[in-house]
Amino acid sequence: MTKTIQLIKNLNLLVQDEDLTDEKLRDASEGLLPNLADYLNGCEHIADGVSLILKERLEQIEKHGFDSKHDGNESAFNLSNAAVFALIQDDKYFPQEWDEKYKIKFLNKNYKQRLIIAGALLAAELDKISNG
Repeated sequence: MTKTIQLIKNLNLLVQDEDLTDEKLRDASEGLLPNLADYLNGCEHIADGVSLILKERLEQIEKHGFDSKHDGNESAFNLSNAAVFALIQDDKYFPQEWDEKYKIKFLNKNYKQRLIIAGALLAAELDKISNG
């Protein structure tokens, strides 16, 4: 776990480097995904909910491209409101700027899946505020 956290910290510092090259990024990220995968597979000591939310957040970033840069462009409270919508399915909380396909996706998920998505959206909101 410590090695993975250090790799992530190194990558965060590297991304802020104005002279970032593909080679620097490759060198810094070497071993990150296998270490992160090992960490996630060994999350028995962490509550199952935390690991499910972390996996969902990583999917939001890697599969859908909803990284911190993307999230930083979201209007105030969009991410947290979307989390509320995922949980209680009240249209007044669904972000107006978002594509309706996300509303349909949320509505087609079971309660556990919506809890996981809401947790990941809240984590994204926290990251946005922290990096703000």
